[in-house]
Amino acid sequence: RSRPSPSGNASKPALIGPHEAIITQLQPKYNVLAASVISSTQIRKRVTQAISHLGSTSDLPCVVLLHARTADVCKMITIVEQCKRLLREEGKTCFQYNEMFELPEAKRKDLIEETVLERSRDEENGGEDE
Repeated sequence: RSRPSPSGNASKPALIGPHEAIITQLQPKYNVLAASVISSTQIRKRVTQAISHLGSTSDLPCVVLLHARTADVCKMITIVEQCKRLLREEGKTCFQYNEMFELPEAKRKDLIEETVLERSRDEENGGEDE
């Protein structure tokens, strides 16, 4: 898998960031697949990935944690609904838990423009009368 480049993304938090605490809580009890949904995510690919994970054999029960930014939530809901439909068709039981929250606004650097005012002719001459 590709790794994020160190340059340019330092100010933008990773999508998984807000979910790390809950993943840490779930991992001792569950086999967790955390997957993001972004605008370029293919619905079919994410559905296949989630269903495959939920159907895998593991010592721990399998869970899928899907997360998305606000603009991509509709796509994430579509993925979840398709997964639920496929699981029901296979006669499997699934449970859905939702969490919505607002991320704090990222701190931005204030831009202060330097303004140069024109000086009047009197100021240029030192204010002397001729």
